[in-house]
Amino acid sequence: MEITPDDLNNEFLSSLGGEAVALLHGRFFDRLIEKFPYAVAFDRNPAKAIEQDLASCLRDDEQASGTAIPSITVKYFRPGQSFLVAVVECFTQFPGGKMILLDLIVTVGEPGMHVCLEGISRA
Repeated sequence: MEITPDDLNNEFLSSLGGEAVALLHGRFFDRLIEKFPYAVAFDRNPAKAIEQDLASCLRDDEQASGTAIPSITVKYFRPGQSFLVAVVECFTQFPGGKMILLDLIVTVGEPGMHVCLEGISRA
């Protein structure tokens, strides 16, 4: 998703995080990747990759759920340090108490600023 420098604020980026979390909870994987390309899909179909990664995070295993509480936090990288501008950390709870971390990343490059889904992991 392309954004402008005017969009680079906590309120706007947090709203994108909320939208991404809602799409993930609703399992609208195609809509999620239409809005936020999946950076770690690699050679997989992006929507299927998100579905598989979420299923892996929600699988019952011996790993304890994290202690994070549902929240959305925006953090900024130092200006000029790299092409990374900000990360939107979205902690969300799924049925069964499993906490999931969804990361959106804001990058800057030749064509402008973009937001993509960086990863989905167990919190």
